[in-house]
Amino acid sequence: MATHDVQVTTHRRRIGPVGRSFRLLLTAAMAFSAVNTADGGLSGFSATNPSLWFVICAGIYYGLYQTAASGFGRRWGIRTVLAFAVVLIGAGAAAVASEGELWAAPLNWLLYGFVVGFLTLTAIAGLVSLALGTPGCEFGALGELIRRLRGVPEPAGADPMWCIFGMHRIDKWEARRSARS
Repeated sequence: MATHDVQVTTHRRRIGPVGRSFRLLLTAAMAFSAVNTADGGLSGFSATNPSLWFVICAGIYYGLYQTAASGFGRRWGIRTVLAFAVVLIGAGAAAVASEGELWAAPLNWLLYGFVVGFLTLTAIAGLVSLALGTPGCEFGALGELIRRLRGVPEPAGADPMWCIFGMHRIDKWEARRSARS
């Protein structure tokens, strides 16, 4: 190994069968949601739908911030969110200028594409998490994959990424259970 090469090693406990089963279910649910949302088109995409805003907020945090931050560093996570905010503001201004209201094209098209893209990315991240066995959130697996491809080691003392679906808790429980046996 040359002096400039970085050996990538992982010391984390990998996921077990219970974590894999839950990830497989989550991956299937996200793929179904992505197809269902894409199939519904803009007609089913309403600004008054609270689940839409939940997905958008989760997409900003996990899809934009956490994926970039875990793969390239915290500054890149912040830059990604700021760039998206600028694009959102521009799309909102264009919608008001062209249609006279905020919830119109191009803003609703941008958010629609973002939601479908985030749900699809979550399903892909689930598959990556299953393949790599990364504990915690499936977006942590995307960060791990990015670091591996870049040849960057995992940060020292890094815990599995917190997961809104509780995957980090399932992994901790499974690790405690296997340590006892």
